[in-house]
Amino acid sequence: NQQQAVGPLCLWLFPQMHLPLTLPACLPALRTVAFAAALCPFSCLQNLPPDADKLFLYEKFSPFGAILSVKVLTDPQSGQCRGVGFVNFAEHASAVRSIQALHGTKVGDKSMHVSLQT
Repeated sequence: NQQQAVGPLCLWLFPQMHLPLTLPACLPALRTVAFAAALCPFSCLQNLPPDADKLFLYEKFSPFGAILSVKVLTDPQSGQCRGVGFVNFAEHASAVRSIQALHGTKVGDKSMHVSLQT
């Protein structure tokens, strides 16, 4: 069912929306996200430390350019980072610079994986 698939995506992208979500109410938001995603590159991050949060991402990635948003995936019970995050840069070149500089760098005992989200 299309509405069952779109509802959780809308809530993740726009947590201020309230249940129950209807597909027509959610579509304008999804169009905005699709348009923004086409223009603003996301860096996808893996192997983040368990204590990583939004501030951690801003501190690591802001030297490479203007950041529009960051997202850290967390475990609902513990609140700890699941090792995955996203940085939405204003410019493609900023995302590329962050990948070139940070991909493979050690964070704790792991090497951070930084790639362009497509």
